[in-house]
Amino acid sequence: MILISLCNLKGIGQSEIQLEYFRIMSDGFFYYTYLPATFIFHDQDLNFLNNIVSIQLLNEFNCHGYIKYPCGVAMFQLPFFFIAHFITLIINRAIANGYSLIYQIFMLISAIFYYSLGITFCYQIIKKFFNKKLASLIVLAITFGTGLFHYTIYEFSMSHVYSFFSISLFTYLLIYDNKIKIKNFNKILNEIFKSFIFGVSLGLITVVRNINFLMIIFYILYGVRNRKTLKYRLYKILRPQNIIPFIIGFTLVMIPQFMYWYNRTGHIIINSYHPDYYIDTYDEIQYDDFPYLTHPQTLAQLFSLRCGLFVYYPVLLFSIAGIFKYKKYFKKFIYSIPIFGIIIIYLLSSFNCWTGGASFGLRFYVDYVVIFAMLMASFLNEIFIKDNKKLIKNVLCLFWICIVLTIIMQQLVYNGLSDDEGNIFNSPISTFEYIFDSVSEFFSILF
Repeated sequence: MILISLCNLKGIGQSEIQLEYFRIMSDGFFYYTYLPATFIFHDQDLNFLNNIVSIQLLNEFNCHGYIKYPCGVAMFQLPFFFIAHFITLIINRAIANGYSLIYQIFMLISAIFYYSLGITFCYQIIKKFFNKKLASLIVLAITFGTGLFHYTIYEFSMSHVYSFFSISLFTYLLIYDNKIKIKNFNKILNEIFKSFIFGVSLGLITVVRNINFLMIIFYILYGVRNRKTLKYRLYKILRPQNIIPFIIGFTLVMIPQFMYWYNRTGHIIINSYHPDYYIDTYDEIQYDDFPYLTHPQTLAQLFSLRCGLFVYYPVLLFSIAGIFKYKKYFKKFIYSIPIFGIIIIYLLSSFNCWTGGASFGLRFYVDYVVIFAMLMASFLNEIFIKDNKKLIKNVLCLFWICIVLTIIMQQLVYNGLSDDEGNIFNSPISTFEYIFDSVSEFFSILF
């Protein structure tokens, strides 16, 4: 794991920042850097980072004078940053540098806060279609049986808990759309208000991780069952009283990102992972966003011992089983779940860093655990209604084993029993990885 360090608390000023162990790490360091750059150092050129991190790290993230990561995480963290800064100014103005311990504590509180909101929305979604006991079981499973706990408590500066929250909110709003209204508004005004809220919600998803704009598929296909309902859904969405407030809501959330891109490059919308296209001081960067589009690493991404989604988060296999039953319960998601799933898996497994880099399991999929939760609940409910005690006992036993395996693997990572990328099984002498990679390559060629 890349550990950038923690500022010493013994009276360090802004020009004398020293670094020890730091929990705002890796990509998360630059998600967060918007805040001290804007509100403390007033330095959008990021020259202050020369006193904080190494040139090697700046080069590695192609970030000197420019933050390639979206600003959504910083937007979510902003209230907690202000509280931390206010407290630090009162306690010791000399360490009000954005990187001392108080700031880190409040960034952890921020992650826990948004996890709490996201898991509440997830619970409410499951409870609407099933009972409270199953909803509670699912919440435990996605918290401790995936990387959600890891990216809330350990790598809390990463974007995934914020994406989890915003996607859970968006899904919750879709399911409870009849509650999005204001009493004193007539039907048309409530339609406008509802569309605006959905635009804001999709904006929150997009400003955290741009690729998650694809969640618009859920919005477009919600309630679609056939060609007739698709035509009606498109007609409803594209009506002026719906599409205009939707675009306004989306744009309002994206304005800080557009302003930053324009300030740094002169362009409102850019591919931020290619800063050399927009900033003259950059050398050409050899970078291809999706080099595996013609040969996606899907099997390896899902099953390899290096980072496989179902290897590190085996409880999600119960979600795969739920694919055959979810239509019975989530009738308005009949097409949106499979279409979104196919597209996002294809793109993520075609990504240049399809392994997730320094990651506990396939961290990209933590964003979508609310969708996995819906599928998982569908499968488990089918098992429970069979009223076969032996079957239920065996399934639950396997279910808890999968969760415990993930917890054990987390502990191995926490205790340094993994490689630098967070992979427990990945090593040059890993026979198992060789077998899995060979099988994955075989099936990739075959299909």
